[in-house]
Amino acid sequence: MKDNLFSMREFGNFELNIPLKVVDFKINQPKPKEGFPKFVNGVCWIQYELALKGEKASAKPNESL
Repeated sequence: MKDNLFSMREFGNFELNIPLKVVDFKINQPKPKEGFPKFVNGVCWIQYELALKGEKASAKPNESL
């Protein structure tokens, strides 16, 4: 019996969208926190400051970094 082992990889650009409920998560600034984005073990980390509950968020969507 022969093993059918192979590796399929695709390289190139991709986009990952993670929808967040705006009721639960309000980003308070248009740019990520200082030192972000950063890559750790091939994973891109991005951190934003969230508005406190009841506080009005001030960032606008689609602002350039």
